[in-house]
Amino acid sequence: MKGYLLLRDGSIFFGETGSKENIFGNMLIDEQGLIRVECPVTGKLGIVATTALNESDSMMLSNTDFETLKLKIGNRALQAKIVTDNLPIDFHVYDVKTYIPMI
Repeated sequence: MKGYLLLRDGSIFFGETGSKENIFGNMLIDEQGLIRVECPVTGKLGIVATTALNESDSMMLSNTDFETLKLKIGNRALQAKIVTDNLPIDFHVYDVKTYIPMI
């Protein structure tokens, strides 16, 4: 299924996703070099990689987009949303930009 990864800074990375629901949360690079999007509220986890994973909550990006994304993340946590629905992008941009994390 087509989907995209939306970052809080407005960057969009298009790819394929196995998930049927959106995941919004903190994006980090894990020990295996994969990118994880974890929701602190629901505990849902999405994996971003360059190959298809067995996990249903994963997103596959091109090698170039994946490496660009890893450079963008660096050593800091960013907020991102894996989007799988057909709502307009503007809806999701608003959602990401207005999110206030719980302390």
